[in-house]
Amino acid sequence: MKNKPVLWVNLALFALILLLAFGPALATFAAGGIANAAGCELNEGQVNPCVIAGADWGEFLYSLGMMFWFTFFTVPAALALAAFAIVGNLVWFIARKLRKKDS
Repeated sequence: MKNKPVLWVNLALFALILLLAFGPALATFAAGGIANAAGCELNEGQVNPCVIAGADWGEFLYSLGMMFWFTFFTVPAALALAAFAIVGNLVWFIARKLRKKDS
């Protein structure tokens, strides 16, 4: 029962790492979905006009669409963070087991 908070902290940590890794890709997919729903063209070559509710959202959607390129940096960073988190949890777990054995 004592380990429940540790479990939730670890799950939250890994959820944040996943969000870091795939957040830019999710933003790109959201931009594509919004542009598709509005009947606009979205590509990486140029900013296309996209009028939604009387305002041009083309540049914003283009920026969101280009965020996919950040995944080349965020996925390796997230893998490194996950590796550090796993090693840290293993060290904590082993130390806790050794302390219980000594008691």
